[in-house]
Amino acid sequence: MDHSDADIIDLINKNRTETNAKEGNIDEQFNLAFRYLLGESCEPDSNKAREWFEAAANQGDAEVQHYLASWLKAKLVKIL
Repeated sequence: MDHSDADIIDLINKNRTETNAKEGNIDEQFNLAFRYLLGESCEPDSNKAREWFEAAANQGDAEVQHYLASWLKAKLVKIL
């Protein structure tokens, strides 16, 4: 399987984002959540996305807390 240079760079960036997210960087946690949500450089995974949104929200970031609440509300509406 051939990978383009852009694919390789994107994967490297995802790995860097994940490392920084694990170290507690709120912006990178938020970015990683979106990567999992949209399937950028990985398979889409709403459970992992939620974990990373929650990790950032639990650090007190109001913007992330608002986004997480809105996203969860939208998911609940789809269920109902």
